[in-house]
Amino acid sequence: MTEIRIAAASADRFDDVEHALTGGGDGASCWCQWWMLRAKDFRAVTRDERRELPRGDLAAPVASALLAYVDDEAAGWVKVSPRPDQPRLARTRSFQQSPQPFDDPSVWAITCFVVRREHRGNGIA
Repeated sequence: MTEIRIAAASADRFDDVEHALTGGGDGASCWCQWWMLRAKDFRAVTRDERRELPRGDLAAPVASALLAYVDDEAAGWVKVSPRPDQPRLARTRSFQQSPQPFDDPSVWAITCFVVRREHRGNGIA
């Protein structure tokens, strides 16, 4: 039987983060930085630079993402953190129309899902 478990992403699990994000889709090019950087800043950094940026986020005391493991292999990633920690959200139309104040740190947003190709269709997301 396949065991699926969820764990907080952290700097000491960066190898697992890398494995989850490089298994298909946009993870390997974006490195979950689309919502973290302004558009011009996102375009200005290289893929290798974007790859290193999550390390700082993952070193924070509160996890900014979760990892899904299938039989102890990192199979998926989800970015979930306070909205103010994801600055590009404030510039999107749907959030600008929200009645809740954007800068409320108690309101979190899920902005990124990545599931490795070999684990898709198995309920990971």
